[in-house]
Amino acid sequence: DFCVVRVSGWDIASGVLEWGGIDVLIHPGGEGVAQGRTLGLKGMKSVRNFIKSGGGYMGICAGANLASCDENYMPYSIGLIPTRTLDTTPRYPQVKNLRGVGMADIELTSLGKEIFRTDKAHIRNVVYANGPMITKAVNVKVKDPARGRYEVLATYTSEVAATVYGRETQMAGPEWRMSGKVAAVAAPYGSGRVLCFSPHPEKPDGPHSLIRNAVRWL
Repeated sequence: DFCVVRVSGWDIASGVLEWGGIDVLIHPGGEGVAQGRTLGLKGMKSVRNFIKSGGGYMGICAGANLASCDENYMPYSIGLIPTRTLDTTPRYPQVKNLRGVGMADIELTSLGKEIFRTDKAHIRNVVYANGPMITKAVNVKVKDPARGRYEVLATYTSEVAATVYGRETQMAGPEWRMSGKVAAVAAPYGSGRVLCFSPHPEKPDGPHSLIRNAVRWL
């Protein structure tokens, strides 16, 4: 029951979101800074105006970084939601947040179950690919000053860990652990809404109902 149209960063910077007919903008995985560079300042402003005017934004993995207020991504983060990526590899800055690729389990909060329209709290085997460990931004304000909050929709209940210098990340201390960290969040922005995933529920054999119902909520 959706019509999907592919748009580029150039399209967005050129005003495609202002032409009407688009309800939700989805920024997928990849690399958040690269997406921000492609949009440019004009494109990022266009996205903010689109959401502020009532549009929806879904960010998946790198798209969640793009929506954040993370100082490490400035000026290439849009600033829709007061989050940043928790550095889970503080001992090895050369491999910041390099956790690897694998299957992760997540637990939905009560609000998550409401938004995703499910009674099932525990969801197994969601693709994870070096997604952000989402946490609250520090000393950075959302660019819409009236909106400075977000709600947690899901947390991780399992580990995905790359081997770094001969040690698995989850063995290096509690700051490395994935379990218990935030996997999905939502927030208002002006008259619109923002929803971000750290993992990839859109991947083949994934829990696609999370994506469908997220779009409906947005």
